[in-house]
Amino acid sequence: MLVIEVQLLTGRYVAIADNRKATSDATAEWPPHPARLFSAMVAALHDRPAPWMADARTMLELLQRADAPEIEASNLDSDSGVGRRSVCEVFVPINDVGLYAERDLARIRETSLAVERVVAELDHCNEAKQRPKLEKAIEKARKTYLSAVNKAVLMPDKPSAKDKKAVALLLDRRLNPKPRTFPCFFPDLDTVRFQWPRLSLEPPLLHALAALLDRVTRLGHSSTLVRCALATAAKPTLIPVTTGENSDHILRVMGQNQLTLLEEQYPIHTATRQRVLPSRPQHYRVASEPGATNPPKYPQGHFDHRNWIVLAAEQGSGLNLTRCVDAAKALHRTLVSREPNVEFISGKAADRQATARSHLAIMPLPDVGHDFADGHLLGIALVAPLDAALADRQTVRELLARWEMEVDAQSPNPRLRLLLAGGLEWWTYREEAPTREGLKANTWCAPARRWMSATPVALDRNPGNLRSRDRHTSVAAVEEARRIISAACERQGLPGVRVEISFAPLLPGSAPVTAFDPFPREENRIKRVRVHAELLFDEPVRGPILLGAGRFFGLGLFRPVEK
Repeated sequence: MLVIEVQLLTGRYVAIADNRKATSDATAEWPPHPARLFSAMVAALHDRPAPWMADARTMLELLQRADAPEIEASNLDSDSGVGRRSVCEVFVPINDVGLYAERDLARIRETSLAVERVVAELDHCNEAKQRPKLEKAIEKARKTYLSAVNKAVLMPDKPSAKDKKAVALLLDRRLNPKPRTFPCFFPDLDTVRFQWPRLSLEPPLLHALAALLDRVTRLGHSSTLVRCALATAAKPTLIPVTTGENSDHILRVMGQNQLTLLEEQYPIHTATRQRVLPSRPQHYRVASEPGATNPPKYPQGHFDHRNWIVLAAEQGSGLNLTRCVDAAKALHRTLVSREPNVEFISGKAADRQATARSHLAIMPLPDVGHDFADGHLLGIALVAPLDAALADRQTVRELLARWEMEVDAQSPNPRLRLLLAGGLEWWTYREEAPTREGLKANTWCAPARRWMSATPVALDRNPGNLRSRDRHTSVAAVEEARRIISAACERQGLPGVRVEISFAPLLPGSAPVTAFDPFPREENRIKRVRVHAELLFDEPVRGPILLGAGRFFGLGLFRPVEK
């Protein structure tokens, strides 16, 4: 068994949750991903020469081929915002390294390494006659290094037009700082442990690993100072998921050629340009061992509150929530056109009839429920049922990844077009860690007793004339509508509930029932009666709550209003 312990010396962890830029929509990564730890170890390996480098490299090659590690960390409840600092932009001067010629920087790196090699050779020299020669070699190497630095940074006596342009660019960069963000997480416990239960190393490799970990001083952003060391054991709170299991988190772990990829990419970005961390995704579940920091369990419906795939709408898209079914249908058409025979995505069996098995729901996310809500669609989410197999979930992610690659293979967040009825284009992009409240799963899933509909519920059957002028007829229809919604909750395994219905919107930003198009829109299908509803359960339940005949396409979406 191999265990690596990482202590956050400042009690905080600064790192962006995915491969996006450090902008205001960034959020903090937690827990630290194994691929980040591996990258920090590779950087430490190339920091300076050492006699144990060959063993350390062998150890890293074994580590990249090993199974994903188990992780011990606190604050694993993804619903909680505790410990996550609000992200705001600060303005900083950008790096000046771009002002220097690449050949000058390469010469500086080359001469610096030459000095370190001679110093390391002197440290391990046991022959008295050789030491004076090595000391002279160190002095010569240092002079060469200083000469390379001076050539790159000193202004010549007679500056050329190119030199003057470089100075002007430097002043412009200093006087016009760029916005940056530093997403930060403050965990309850400052130590994280990574455990490989089936990996054992020989003593020389363990010695090399211990020496390598001594060199690792930061993880993620340079302000995250850490102490890394070998440990004897861990109490895992995150376990890698095997095929067929549900997961709570998706972390980036090492791939088979991680070491080679990192070394090949370094000469391209030289730690100064934007780059994407090579990795592979690994599903994890929260451990169920005694003492693990598990979130409390609440009754829940058919749909999963974890691992949503969120497509955020571009700013200013202006699509109203009354078009929620159009948006959901547009995304559904796009996915089915790429994978027409996947029952989990299409919702259709082989005979093209509605499938009897649980399948993917497409859930538009409107701006509702606060004082300044205006009802526009913030984005749209792909939500799997609770009992969805890991293979089905992975199929959806792979399908979306192929779509993104077709659109723009170079961008980490390519623009994805959805074509709505009437030819309206709606542009979205995948957002792995949303920062806007309406796009966060917790906004729609936080445990609560009281819930209100953001979009109307399309009732499973006709309750009667809800608008009848005859009081007895309308009262009977209302009672039947309540029973229909209560039965829908019961079928999803939710506890006892009291239901109130309305034609008017119940949440700020929502819209009256009459503002939504009839459902379904197809002329040859029976139109459903739709109502807004308020639910009051006997005990707190976890969302998402999607009810009624239109629940797979954005209708019957509820939001908790009492946490």
